[in-house]
Amino acid sequence: MTGRNQAQDDRLGKPPAERFAGDSHLLDLRRELARLRSEAHEGRLHVEADGEEHELTPGCVLTLTPTIEHDVRTSERSAMLLTVHMEKGER
Repeated sequence: MTGRNQAQDDRLGKPPAERFAGDSHLLDLRRELARLRSEAHEGRLHVEADGEEHELTPGCVLTLTPTIEHDVRTSERSAMLLTVHMEKGER
């Protein structure tokens, strides 16, 4: 293990390159939504991305492609789950 504990390893899924390998994918949106909502997200976040302003409240999910510049702000105590995907060689 590389400094992670068992709880972290249990929470982490396979990297997107593995999860989405192949030509077709069946995704259970209800299960994925429940999993995402169980992650820590509280407060209110303001994200400016690609010239648009987004207000994220608990339960919201925002996905951005790697090339989108963005800015995250908050005016209150907040927590969010941030997932970053990097291909091999981009590290």
